[in-house]
Amino acid sequence: MPGLFGGSNKKSEEHLRKSLTYDQNSNASRFFLAETLFELNRKAEAIAELQKVIDGPVNPEWAPEDREFKQQAAERLKKEKR
Repeated sequence: MPGLFGGSNKKSEEHLRKSLTYDQNSNASRFFLAETLFELNRKAEAIAELQKVIDGPVNPEWAPEDREFKQQAAERLKKEKR
């Protein structure tokens, strides 16, 4: 949850990295981790996470969601490279 609403980007990063220990190919976790890293002004790391979303496999059980995260990651990456 963003700091504006009482959340913490540091805690967000911590929880998202922990979730990746359970499923290193989670496109959702990687996408939200990238968003958190952008908020923490760690652009290079955020871009690397977006690339992992784009390059990662699609989980058959979450295919529609994974495709959406891949599309959003590609759009954000394109925006960041302008």
